[in-house]
Amino acid sequence: MRTSARRPASSAAVLLTAFAVPLAAQQGPPAPAPELQKLAPLLGNWHGTGTANLAAATPTKWSARGTYRWCLDGHFLQEDFELSFEGRPVPLVFRAWLGWDRENRRYVNALANSSGEVALHPMTLQPDGTMVMLMLQAENGVPYAERSLFKVEGDKLVHSIDLLLPQGASKSVVDGFFTRGGDGFDGAFDGAPFAQHADPMMMIGRLGRSAGTYDLAGEVLMAPGAPMLKIHGKDTVRTLWQGAVVHMHSDGGAEGTPGEYHSDLVWGFDSLRKSLRGVYVSNTGAVGVMDGEFADDGSFVATTAGRQQGKPMAQRMIMQFDAKGAIVRGSGHTLLGTAAPIESYRGTYTRQ
Repeated sequence: MRTSARRPASSAAVLLTAFAVPLAAQQGPPAPAPELQKLAPLLGNWHGTGTANLAAATPTKWSARGTYRWCLDGHFLQEDFELSFEGRPVPLVFRAWLGWDRENRRYVNALANSSGEVALHPMTLQPDGTMVMLMLQAENGVPYAERSLFKVEGDKLVHSIDLLLPQGASKSVVDGFFTRGGDGFDGAFDGAPFAQHADPMMMIGRLGRSAGTYDLAGEVLMAPGAPMLKIHGKDTVRTLWQGAVVHMHSDGGAEGTPGEYHSDLVWGFDSLRKSLRGVYVSNTGAVGVMDGEFADDGSFVATTAGRQQGKPMAQRMIMQFDAKGAIVRGSGHTLLGTAAPIESYRGTYTRQ
């Protein structure tokens, strides 16, 4: 969990199906990576206290409660935390997924919180078990670096956050610790946002109009020259924290292939890029980040680049909506390695 309070100031998840089904269909669902066991000390309920050095003249006291549990068939450690600051009526709520990125051989933290932040951060595990996240950030146009440290010491979890601003020495902004136990936290997504929406164009609100449950019928291309493989699924789109974040969950499968596919995708507004930012995780162990924006014709265009099946990859997904904001069609195109561009996905959606 990141206790920083510096932000007081499908698309349905079938996007992921198009990204990850081909590999899963060839090999069956992969087993969770053995590297995940280094995250196991976090499992369970935690409650904590500490101080945050925010804009106020004196440090602000905070308290927190949360739970870590395995999800997505053991491929990710799901984090749900609620952080309350003294003098603020609305808590900061987190939902995150900690996992192992096989393609890039690294630990990652994919997160969404009630201030509308959505991000994917690499994590490094030190020999003594300390989890380190080093992040380049910006607030109100001011760039800074953030270091977040976690270390489990038996039934104690020590946490600190330091900032390095454009001038001066680094500054400790969060200090505290957690103790194992307590009531835990299952998530609370209907509450008020922690901060006002940072999206001046309200693209996140426009995407939120697609909320609902969908039946999906579609096809994916496993490899250039191969026949299209039929897929089916049920996608659920909902808004979190009164529209600060859009969450998309997908359940489905592919014709003639073993197992079922499950994934989560969260979208929030990225003030630096002036576009929407999405992060996704799935029960194939896939994890990644994408950018999204609305085209002049009303379609939503999401793009991502990275590695897939050990090869360089770039993908684009286009989704179309009806007059009520419901998703009706989707299509995807992929560049993989040296192969020619392919139409890797097409599907239709029916909102129930």
